[in-house]
Amino acid sequence: MWEVHGTTRVTKNLNKLQKNICEAINKGLSNLGQNPFKGKTLKGYSNLRSLAITTPGGEYRIIYTLKPEDKVVLVILVGPREGFYEQLKKLLE
Repeated sequence: MWEVHGTTRVTKNLNKLQKNICEAINKGLSNLGQNPFKGKTLKGYSNLRSLAITTPGGEYRIIYTLKPEDKVVLVILVGPREGFYEQLKKLLE
């Protein structure tokens, strides 16, 4: 089992979400601890992966990277699909 860690930004984003959406995302995060290769490799970013989550509030994405030597999933960004990849691009600049 892998440990799942999130950045401060991820924690802030999760705290802003409705409870039912947050629960669905937390379930996805828990699944990543069991199978960190579940998400798809992100085009243009070979070290990042993306996991799609369908919630009652719409489509959400979890962007993460793997630290295999420590068995850690590091979550970089969580948010709604709309405008998400533009937000990621700005974050990585």
